[in-house]
Amino acid sequence: MKVVLILLTAGIIYTAIQTFSHSIKRQRSRGREQQKHQARMNIHMGILFIFIALMQGVHLSGSPIWLFLPLLVAALGVYNLAFGWRFIKHLQREETKS
Repeated sequence: MKVVLILLTAGIIYTAIQTFSHSIKRQRSRGREQQKHQARMNIHMGILFIFIALMQGVHLSGSPIWLFLPLLVAALGVYNLAFGWRFIKHLQREETKS
């Protein structure tokens, strides 16, 4: 159990750093490069939310109503991950056309 918590914590720290890094890079760039960093930031943020939901699920005890919060956070993570991935694919298709 402790190994799982350590891995989740490491994943949360890594994805938080990557989210912050791509946010800074997005602000400093323009055009297509800015869009790429925004998409990568969304992907890392989605993974971050999924890790947070998993950590909440591991610590979950008591009422099943408390299961709603990790599910909500996980849904937000999947949403960010899916739209970030979709945006990356869209940008790649545009690059191959031109």
